[in-house]
This record gives sequence, C-alpha cells and structure tokens, in this order.
Amino acid sequence: MSRRLETNKYKHRQISLRMSLAQRAELQRKADLAGISLNAYVLAATQHSQVAGVNNEQIRELKQLNSWLNRINSNLNMIARVCNYKKDRVDLVLVNICLSKIKAHVENVAKEYQQ
Repeated sequence: MSRRLETNKYKHRQISLRMSLAQRAELQRKADLAGISLNAYVLAATQHSQVAGVNNEQIRELKQLNSWLNRINSNLNMIARVCNYKKDRVDLVLVNICLSKIKAHVENVAKEYQQ
C-alpha cells in the first residue's frame, strides 16, 4: 500500500446517496453560499453536527401508541358504520357516550405523552 493511503492524506473511500433533484439542488445551493464544493459541504455538515437518535424505549412506546391509535380508528369506523347503516334507528345518546369516552381517553394519553 502506498504511503499516501496509509497516512489517509488522500481520500479514497466513496459513498453514494439517493435524493431527489430538489434535495440535490438545495445541497448545492448551500455549498455555493458557503463558497465550498458540494463534497466539502457534506463532509463539514456531517462532521460538525449531531443527529438526534431514537432509542429502543422510544421505539417501543411509539409502537404501542401506533397500536392504540389503530384500535381507536377501528372503534370510530365501527361507530360510523352503525350510524350509516341504521340511520333513523341509531341511539344517538349511546353514540355520544361512546364518542365522549374515546375523546376523554385520547386526551388523557395526549397529556401523558406531552410530559
């Protein structure tokens, strides 16, 4: 191996990124504003910034929340189907009670996740 590669003076690794033409143009615009090449801009951006990661606990909580939201969606769809199917024979008081309970539950969970 040549001495140049050993000292890492010359860059020899390459990566490729998939992005839209608009994203590429935006990166190029920012590099131009900074007065540096696109390569130098991307390297500087990656070396001097920190990406906020998501830990396993957050992923687990998001999966639970997504599952919970799917169940609520299912319940709301069932209520809507009954209302549309029975129309004049629907007990609106019962429907209102069900919707109020769902709303209260959603508000409680929203408060928990805001803290």
